[in-house]
Amino acid sequence: MAAEPGPDGNADAGTIVGQLDNGLYFTNREPIQGGTMKRIATVSEADIAALREAAEADLAARAEAEFRAKIDPELKLVPGSLQVEDPVFEFSHQVGQDAEKVSVHASQTVRGKLYNPAQLDAQARDEVGRRLAAQAGNGVILLGPTVTVSDPTPLNEEQTAFRVHAEAVVRTVITTEQQQALIEQVTGKSIEEAEQTLEAMPGVAQYHIEQGPDWLPRRMPQIPSRIRVEVTSGEQLPTGS
Repeated sequence: MAAEPGPDGNADAGTIVGQLDNGLYFTNREPIQGGTMKRIATVSEADIAALREAAEADLAARAEAEFRAKIDPELKLVPGSLQVEDPVFEFSHQVGQDAEKVSVHASQTVRGKLYNPAQLDAQARDEVGRRLAAQAGNGVILLGPTVTVSDPTPLNEEQTAFRVHAEAVVRTVITTEQQQALIEQVTGKSIEEAEQTLEAMPGVAQYHIEQGPDWLPRRMPQIPSRIRVEVTSGEQLPTGS
């Protein structure tokens, strides 16, 4: 007799079926009594889908942000180098398995190439100086404070090579020979003619001519030794007396 009447204590004919280890199949051909109904939870596809959706949302909110937060403050991310791989999920149970609870471990790999702006700037400045010197030849000074260096940009999809753009201002050095040649050109000329000579001289951005005393005619001295040329920060200053 069943210990407890009702569906928990009874089984209709054909309810119990299975296969023994030796391969024989069994079933209850007659109703039986005395059994107990046991409810067992199993993992469903909806359970897995809900966990996956929650994990994907969590990774989307945290993965890239945590990667950027771990970058050394002295380094910068190369533009366009960030790579976010597809997430990987590991579930504690699979669909159809018996389990009261199911959990998921989700991970996502984030990669990026970093560079040191200070080191890059120093290398770029050295390279700019070398190339400008090679292009312009002797007599050119690179003005260090004017050098500007852009962020690196990849040259290929593999991002194994990068390019930076650098700009700088150079100053032409007015040599002693050029100064003497200028003096000879303006000797005995009017102030207006001397100004025209200076304007046509390569490397001269600004100039100023001083003459004294005031009662002298507006002409450069007739004797070259009375003319002095001063060069300051790239500016040429012919003076006459």
